[in-house]
Amino acid sequence: MGSGAHAQLVKSTIVSSNGVTVTKYSDDFARSYEYSTPRVRTVSAKGAIVSAGVAKIWGGDEIGPTNVRGFLIYRGDWRHFDRAVFRGGGAVNFTNTDKDVGSCRGGCLLNESFTISLSPAEIAAHAEDGKLPIQISSQSGDTALLEILVADFEAINEIAK
Repeated sequence: MGSGAHAQLVKSTIVSSNGVTVTKYSDDFARSYEYSTPRVRTVSAKGAIVSAGVAKIWGGDEIGPTNVRGFLIYRGDWRHFDRAVFRGGGAVNFTNTDKDVGSCRGGCLLNESFTISLSPAEIAAHAEDGKLPIQISSQSGDTALLEILVADFEAINEIAK
């Protein structure tokens, strides 16, 4: 039998210079680090619960882009969220990353996960009063408005470098 060295995921928090608290999940064994800001929560036009936050992931020797990661939870039929726009209709780089069926008592609980990739230029061009409004839409006609704080992007980029 081997000795007692075990890999462990460690959660910590770091406050950025602009006051945003960033959560860091570290796995030193795998050299993997995930940074995320507090999540924004809202409800879609048809009652889906939406939760999203700014995140950045280090894996091995590579750092991923700063992006918005989130999910929607609802009952009924699949809505197929597949696009997003800035105010005025400019397209946003939106990817539906996963779909999952949860409990099916009284109708199935469905979950769709997504990632929104944004460049610093897009954030600067579309920010309004310290927030970045993005509308996500589904094939079924459901929509949700996310308003991500620009300070969250700044905090992630400061802490996860």
